[in-house]
Amino acid sequence: MYIFLDFDYTLFDAGAFRMSLKHCAGYYGVDETIFEACYQKARLWHEGNYGANYTIEKHVSYMKEVVSAIDIDSMVRKFYAYIDRVYLYEGVNTLLSMLQNTSHKIVLLSVGNPIFQQTKIERLDLDKYFDACVYVNGNKADYISHHTDTDETFICINDDLVENNAIYAIRPQAHIIIKRNIYRNSVEELYHSGFPFFETLTEIHSYVSQLI
Repeated sequence: MYIFLDFDYTLFDAGAFRMSLKHCAGYYGVDETIFEACYQKARLWHEGNYGANYTIEKHVSYMKEVVSAIDIDSMVRKFYAYIDRVYLYEGVNTLLSMLQNTSHKIVLLSVGNPIFQQTKIERLDLDKYFDACVYVNGNKADYISHHTDTDETFICINDDLVENNAIYAIRPQAHIIIKRNIYRNSVEELYHSGFPFFETLTEIHSYVSQLI
């Protein structure tokens, strides 16, 4: 059986990480408006084509275009220094260790720039838990449809409700489990989704251990 896990907002508090980068950028003369505008631009695959292709290098280079005094090398180093285990959600290692010790195939399925996402995974020493790390530009359902059979049971642990609905539409037999994204989803919204959802990875650990 496959067990798919998301990364940002599921295992890693990308919201807190982003806020720390924003605070750091302030020391280089970058205000919040500039930071956010350049962040969104850095996510584009191509100009005008929204996707999930963020890298620190792109983000800093766009801010440099607005704030010319920025030392690019210095800011890039500072930003990378924030990729730290402090932003991992509590219980991540316990959950992944438990999954690793099963006979199931553990796959990290993450949206984002492959090089940057893999850098985060390796710096956080999480790559050792996965049989495969897969990075896509937003269409997890498409990947799953090509790697699972129509009647195959699998587990998907993910924060994104839109993605989860898309996966459920093609594989309604899947066990979809939501790690609540406090920056995006209310408890009421997730309650009405019909999927089991949890605030912590410790709770997810307990729930998943009953499924496998």
